[in-house]
This record gives sequence, C-alpha cells and structure tokens, in this order.
Amino acid sequence: MNITSDAKYIRVPNNTNGICKQLFIYIEGVLEKILFITPDNKEGYTYYPLYKYKDQKITIQTSDDSLLDELAIIV
Repeated sequence: MNITSDAKYIRVPNNTNGICKQLFIYIEGVLEKILFITPDNKEGYTYYPLYKYKDQKITIQTSDDSLLDELAIIV
C-alpha cells in the first residue's frame, strides 16, 4: 500500500489479539523498518515518524491484512 508523502506519522498498535504480525516500511523501494506486533506487548500505540521522508515514495506491507484495519495515517 502506497502512503501519501504528506503523511507525518503512521500509528501502529503495540499488541494484537492472537498471532504475531509484522509491518514492513519501505522508502523508495528499500526496506527501512520492520515493526513486530505481538500479543505480549503493552497496550497502546507506537507512532512511527514519516515526515523525514517527505517527497519520497513510502510503501507499507503487512504479514496479515487484518493489521491494515488497525493502522492510522496522520497527516
């Protein structure tokens, strides 16, 4: 999924119900970060900064499509 270059942050849940999930963040097609979301993590959210990649192509991929419903893009 491509993300708008106006995005400042992506909000990612810290934990999941059930299985472990991963969020892969690519900048200009290069893997920049892997976030691991597990049932063992504390509740709440992590805000990953995207503003430093302004005017670059940002793409995310998940290990489980249900994680997409829990993400939020903050512009």
